[in-house]
Amino acid sequence: VLSAASTAETNVRAQLVADHDVISPGKPFRVGVQFRIPPRAHIYWHNPGDTGLPTSVEFTVPDGFTVSDVQWPFPSSFRDDILKETSFGYEFEVLLFATVQPSNEIQEGDTFTIHANAAWLVCLEDGACIPEDAKVDLALAAGDPSISSKRAHAFDRSADRVPIDISDIDVPLRVTRVGDPSQTLRVAIDAPWEFDPEAPLFVPDNGGSWTLASVSTSHEIELSATKTIDAPISGALTLYIRRTGDSERKVIYVRFGEPKGD
Repeated sequence: VLSAASTAETNVRAQLVADHDVISPGKPFRVGVQFRIPPRAHIYWHNPGDTGLPTSVEFTVPDGFTVSDVQWPFPSSFRDDILKETSFGYEFEVLLFATVQPSNEIQEGDTFTIHANAAWLVCLEDGACIPEDAKVDLALAAGDPSISSKRAHAFDRSADRVPIDISDIDVPLRVTRVGDPSQTLRVAIDAPWEFDPEAPLFVPDNGGSWTLASVSTSHEIELSATKTIDAPISGALTLYIRRTGDSERKVIYVRFGEPKGD
């Protein structure tokens, strides 16, 4: 496997990687751009929040191959208390990935190249924000599909942080938009599950930050927008939950579309 990292002088190092060193006919595999970010710097999520620019990744695959949408692990939030702005993004390292479905016609010994164009805005410790980009390639050969890459665990870790659609999780959660104007999201969970006291984080697909309005019970949380929201609301939530009477908690990442009002 040959992977080319960005060669230009950039603060963030981008590299195209895969979770298998070899591929086989019709067997899906994952590819991703791995961003290594300098200490005390960050890049942005697909919605940067109140400030910043979205990171973008575009994959090009060989003829006969298909590639999924880019998968985005749940981001961190960054608060500028002077400007009263909140942005969403990544520190240290992040892997933005997609699943590739190879052609059924490939043959052992064939070699294929995948390309990725990536662009991002990196904000450094000194406050400077610099737009950067990279074109990176990855060559993979067809062969024994049981040979996974040493980077497979990195893909698994990133996948664990990708929000799951609320209709696909096995925890009874409901999200509704309430109030007049309806600037509040109410998140409810049914027994035997309950919310842990640690505050959730909501990152919307559009617009800026939200704040925790209240925790009325261990089964209900409300979040409020810091600015007027006229459009439908969608985004992702990180929630800390546990079974009633159990001290062990778990973190879930949930995605939802426009919720129905009360």
